[in-house]
Amino acid sequence: MLMSKRFAQGLLVLLISFLLAACGSVKIKDFEGQEPEFKIESYFLGETWGWGMVQDYSGKITRQFTVYIEGYMDGDTLVLDEDFVYSDGTEEKRIWRLTPKDENCYTGTAGDVVGEATACNYGNAFHMKYRLQVPIGEREWVFTMDDWMYKQENQVVFNRTRMSKWGITLGHVTLTFTKQPLD
Repeated sequence: MLMSKRFAQGLLVLLISFLLAACGSVKIKDFEGQEPEFKIESYFLGETWGWGMVQDYSGKITRQFTVYIEGYMDGDTLVLDEDFVYSDGTEEKRIWRLTPKDENCYTGTAGDVVGEATACNYGNAFHMKYRLQVPIGEREWVFTMDDWMYKQENQVVFNRTRMSKWGITLGHVTLTFTKQPLD
């Protein structure tokens, strides 16, 4: 059976899009030497506060939240004890354990992360990839998370995470972190 011309053209456009996306992606090492330097082991020690939102593929805000993080060292492992409160009153807890592999890279685990996260830190940026288990209705979905953090002046960190499944972007999570609570 022959493919229709329209289907073949659509498939070709999709293939070219994937190839272009793979070629043009930003690499964490591109941030080497950028200021202000962002070392997660020092930034996240102690108390950190964050404000964020979840957006679907169209950009519509589907949830807003705050997060309080208590960070401490357990040997050479950075532990991030995160408490989320969503605008609908839902609460969630995640405890990250980030262990250095070398001077710039880490492996990470958390209760709702499938397998290990991989992460690297260069200059003012931190990049982490992992698979997150998310309950939706009666099912558990696993999303690929592509997480980028960028340190700014005055101890502020911007965080942008791409959520995808089967390579298709389903949404983004955007956060701002600070070392001082804001009222």
